[in-house]
Amino acid sequence: MNSKYILITGGTGFLGKHFVEALKKSFHSALVLTRFPEKYIAEENDNITYKQATLESIRSVFEDYDIYAVVHLATNYGKSDSVNDTIFCNLMLPLELLKLSIKNKVNLFINADSFFTDYYTTYEYLSDYSTSKYQFKYWAKKLVERADFKFINLKIFHLYGPGDSPDKFIPRTIISMLNNELEIRLSKGDQIRDFVFVDDVIKILYELVNLRIEVKHGFNDYDIGSCFGVTIEEIVNKIRYLTNTSSKVRIGCLPERKGEIMYAVAETNPLNQIFKFTPIDAGLIKTINYYKILPL
Repeated sequence: MNSKYILITGGTGFLGKHFVEALKKSFHSALVLTRFPEKYIAEENDNITYKQATLESIRSVFEDYDIYAVVHLATNYGKSDSVNDTIFCNLMLPLELLKLSIKNKVNLFINADSFFTDYYTTYEYLSDYSTSKYQFKYWAKKLVERADFKFINLKIFHLYGPGDSPDKFIPRTIISMLNNELEIRLSKGDQIRDFVFVDDVIKILYELVNLRIEVKHGFNDYDIGSCFGVTIEEIVNKIRYLTNTSSKVRIGCLPERKGEIMYAVAETNPLNQIFKFTPIDAGLIKTINYYKILPL
């Protein structure tokens, strides 16, 4: 078994589960931090171990294991949990991990960021989430500037794919249409988004933790997306066609959220130019096929 470990937060969430599965298949040794490690004992094997995610316990993890990369994928959207939980997950936990990573000379720290953090002062929806994520990025940059350390901030655009939470936009729309709900109600639907298939983000993470991509020391900030935008209305119509639903789409029935983000598309950069991103139709088909076999 490899004696060097990748330390992962959020390994039981949407993006994290996909990443952990990729590491299992490639026999990488990984430690997955979670609030409830006892729930995942059955999923452990020779190279994947689940550990308690508290500030006290992670300090002992760095003492007991040789960690060469930290991948922070955990996130708390602040929808139902307390403010304390949101701050812990999005700010306090990654800050402690980063300080320990610098102290223990870890090769690389990867942070899964979101395009929402660019709008934390104007977009009220998910404001606790975007503000706390922005605050970590702010303090991370300060810490990294004072150390000879490699930090990668991946600003992921509209992530989707099999296994995402059913209350997210694309899964919710797919499930509603597979159920042939009478109507799908939308705002004007003219918001433009860069939709990123989950497998594409996993490929980027995998190449980074394998140190196959040259990364400079310091704070490296990359947009992760196809650099191609489509409107919400276009996506809904694509799903309607691909599911062959009888549901009716009602455009303009709902008001726009306050401070609505009308345009969010990744900018071209050296990292996202390396990879070929999944076309939206192909990604939607894979996602729809996943939900077709689930009890809806």
